[in-house]
Amino acid sequence: RLALPNRPELAAVSALFAALIPQFLFLSASFSNDNLIIAASAATLYWLARLLVQSRTRTIRASEWLVLGCLLGMAALSKLHGLGLFGLAALCGLWITWRRRDWLLPLRALAPVAVPALIIAGWWYWRNYTLYGDWLGIQHLLEINGQRAKSLNWSGLWGELRGLRYSFWGLFGWFNIPLPTWVYAVFDGMVVLGIVGQVSQLAPMLNKVRDGSLDNHWASWETRSTYSGVVLGLLAAWIVLSLGLLAYWIMQATGSQGRLLFPALSALVILLVWGLDGWLQMLMRWRRLRWQWRRLPQIYWSILAAFMVGCSLYVLLFLVPAAYDVPKPVARVSDSAQPVDVTYGDAARGQDLLRLLALAVGHGHYGPGDAVPVTLYLTADAPVREDYQLFIQFLDAAGEPLANLTSHPGWGRNPTSLWMPGAIYADAYQVRIDKPIAPDAPLLARVYTGFITPNPTDEDDLRPMMARNAAGDEITPYLASVAIRPWRGPDLAALRGEAEKAGQLWLETQVQFGEAIVLKAFALSPQMARGAPTLPVTLVWAATGQPSADYTAYVHLLNADGEQVAGFDQPPLGQFPTSYWQAPDEIVSRFMLPLPPDLPPGRYAAWLGMYESASQGSVRLPVEAAAGMEVTNDELLMGHVVIK
Repeated sequence: RLALPNRPELAAVSALFAALIPQFLFLSASFSNDNLIIAASAATLYWLARLLVQSRTRTIRASEWLVLGCLLGMAALSKLHGLGLFGLAALCGLWITWRRRDWLLPLRALAPVAVPALIIAGWWYWRNYTLYGDWLGIQHLLEINGQRAKSLNWSGLWGELRGLRYSFWGLFGWFNIPLPTWVYAVFDGMVVLGIVGQVSQLAPMLNKVRDGSLDNHWASWETRSTYSGVVLGLLAAWIVLSLGLLAYWIMQATGSQGRLLFPALSALVILLVWGLDGWLQMLMRWRRLRWQWRRLPQIYWSILAAFMVGCSLYVLLFLVPAAYDVPKPVARVSDSAQPVDVTYGDAARGQDLLRLLALAVGHGHYGPGDAVPVTLYLTADAPVREDYQLFIQFLDAAGEPLANLTSHPGWGRNPTSLWMPGAIYADAYQVRIDKPIAPDAPLLARVYTGFITPNPTDEDDLRPMMARNAAGDEITPYLASVAIRPWRGPDLAALRGEAEKAGQLWLETQVQFGEAIVLKAFALSPQMARGAPTLPVTLVWAATGQPSADYTAYVHLLNADGEQVAGFDQPPLGQFPTSYWQAPDEIVSRFMLPLPPDLPPGRYAAWLGMYESASQGSVRLPVEAAAGMEVTNDELLMGHVVIK
């Protein structure tokens, strides 16, 4: 009512909007200090707004400052975020001092505000100091929450912002039960419309400031539009301050949660509703809708309320119950799953034995940020005593994880201690790739799946549980593969620059190998010193389809008599066989062709070909030469190398 005095109905709309945010409903139904900071922040904002809009001629009583001190104390006691309200209150105090020209006001207000705040919250911060040597206890919080090991890059920041948005509107469980993606898109659209609507509401006010017609409003403070603008500014200032506090936390701690913005919920909702109301005002000025303008506000806000109520009921009646429903056993393993029959656990160490019968991994190519469907078919031959955690990782060639998921089976709904002996459980997950890969080429990541002991007693228990195959041999359970392509393909201009800097010949071409592979470019050194151990070669391949087999590429050096004097055969990219290639994959293959130490000086021809790996060189891919390129016996002449 203070922020939008000319639109009293928006107070009810704002309250309804806040109450129907699915995440707020979820949070407010639990015992949490978040509920206290939300209430304390809203009450403090109201009290500050009340002080701001008072007439200059009315004296602010000591009891009013005492109430502010109590509210600030409750906010500071409930959450560290509440300390930001002290800064906001100080700004408001300075504003009131300037408007009243009462320069002693801060001294009169200091004691009534500070004393109750210290009494209510001061003991808690003293306790932090005596226990941790830190008034705020931030370092202790970071030890519990997890401290960020390295600074955020742009891709990491985008991931944090996405998680922040999702968990502000609704992300349940342990951040593993999201709303449908389109719901987040609708909420994002509402935010964008709200911001545009705020601009449309501010424009007339700024025009008045520019032409000086707002001076009379400032002369009479009781003018509604004047103090409305000040209260809206107060709400905006608290949002900016809250975002700053959140950014400070995100830069230090791992993970960001939308509830950390809930101390500013009242301000966010009021400004959002005000912005959406701007669109309503524009619609009501539209001539075609003027005949029904009386009903338009009810229709407009009813649509918003229906959407919010629908989301909340969906979460309450369908989403959360379905997510926590205990998975039922399946009759058999799906025919599309890959049999593996791996047994986890070491009976000699007192561990239970768990079996992974098969797994199904999504086909096709995935990129960073994508979620790969993985289904595990699990069972146990005997009752399981402990609740074991499972993990699924995608590892690159160096063993570094590109994706990592750790959970109890069924996302915690089907702990191993509840498994029925002999029953088969289909455990489905979406494993998100959260690390980028080099742009040189896609890669074939290994799927690493295992279990972790729940109560480790020694160093061995900290490692994944032992895995054995059907023959009883101990194995490292790399059980499947996932094709991952980079965000962008190789930069040919950069590769050309590297080649020219190294004194190599760079040639871009379009030579077709078989039906699905094209040689786009290559780099070859035109001359080498005698005794050089290797000849560097770079090949840039592109897939125009999916090759039907795994192929090996080779580069052979032939002397003037056509005899091979050096050569190197290898798959175009060892960690990504050609049978996994798909359009528009691009692959950069770099290798060093070994040269004999006694290779005499002379001019040698470098020939490139490709053959089916299983044929040991007997079945070559046909080569279609581009203009100006020489092809003989399905081999491409790359050029000549002079040994000096």
